[in-house]
Amino acid sequence: MGRPAWAWLTGQRDPPTPRTPATWTLSGFADEIDPDFQTQCDQLVRLGLTHLELRSAWGVNILDLDEDQLSEVERILAEHNLSVSAVGSPIGKISITDPFEPHLERFEHCLDVAERLHAPFIRLFSFFIPAGDDPDSHREEVLRRMAALAQAAHGRDVTLLHENEKEIYGDTPARCLDIVTSVDDPSLQLTWDPANFVQVGVARPFDEGYAQLRPHVVHLQIKDA
Repeated sequence: MGRPAWAWLTGQRDPPTPRTPATWTLSGFADEIDPDFQTQCDQLVRLGLTHLELRSAWGVNILDLDEDQLSEVERILAEHNLSVSAVGSPIGKISITDPFEPHLERFEHCLDVAERLHAPFIRLFSFFIPAGDDPDSHREEVLRRMAALAQAAHGRDVTLLHENEKEIYGDTPARCLDIVTSVDDPSLQLTWDPANFVQVGVARPFDEGYAQLRPHVVHLQIKDA
């Protein structure tokens, strides 16, 4: 007979002790519904969701909303009794060869936005690698920048989530593990996106990477690949 489901999921030989079921917070990128933020929230409520990952509203990136727009976001969220599960930021989506200091300033604003919206997580990335370059040749600068981002988050009630994605340094399980273990900062953890791993040639993400990344994974992203 095959192993029971609990054995595959937990790696345990004996059945798990009954306990209160784990609670999962289901969320989503509402800007894929419609650019209009009111429409996004209307639909989320109809779907029965209580949270959203806030990436853009009215076609404007979350970090580029002005004061009036942010206030309107807060009003609409309260009206719909919705919470922000994470800020879907563009932090780390610049070339590793681009200047870092302006981007770090932008990240400080991102921290302010997350704090204002009571978001427990900020999703970010580990910098685009120029086409044709060996990612390892940029490793030290990637780690320096990721450590600086983690340091900037100290004292803030937020956890940074590195998302694996194609064309950035942290595209494979091995390099994601390198980032989170080398920076070694509780402020920086991982989101697990198996679809993005598939896009960079990791044919079986669970078999090829989940076990070593699991201690650092605090957020799961699910989409078609």
